[in-house]
Amino acid sequence: MYKIPTLSLTNGLDIERIVRQHNARFLTIEKEFVVIEKSGFRRETKALFDELIPYGITEFVRSGRIAVAREHLGIGQDVETLLASN
Repeated sequence: MYKIPTLSLTNGLDIERIVRQHNARFLTIEKEFVVIEKSGFRRETKALFDELIPYGITEFVRSGRIAVAREHLGIGQDVETLLASN
């Protein structure tokens, strides 16, 4: 996630174009700031970061890999047992 000042949006369609090119999305638009969300590989999030630098990134947060099991877990089944069987 990238947090930039809302005033950066006054530069015309530049930010919107950049966000669309990187398949990112506006998560929230507040009076003081805008939060942009981008998921993908490190090189992809870095490329968007590099393009947003001139607009004044005030915060940047990158999370680690997140996984959700594709199989339905029954009552009493734990994730470790399911993962060990795969």
